[in-house]
Amino acid sequence: MEAPKRLGGFAKVTLWPGHSTVAEMAIDPRLLAVWKAGHPGWTRTAGRFTVSVARSSRDLVKSLTVKLPAAHLAPQWKPRR
Repeated sequence: MEAPKRLGGFAKVTLWPGHSTVAEMAIDPRLLAVWKAGHPGWTRTAGRFTVSVARSSRDLVKSLTVKLPAAHLAPQWKPRR
């Protein structure tokens, strides 16, 4: 069973009233995948995923839906640093 929500990343920003900024983060693709023992590696099924931005876990600001194709990551896959 998969978790209904996962923390993909976070960025702490400090803003003065009336100002804005851009915060970028890369999401580890393994967070959208499951490990399948019969097919070693991380497998993401094709589908729609909701990405949310929030001030905290209880203070949702905005959400959007992204459509992603199926993908498979080899067992030894590691994120770039």
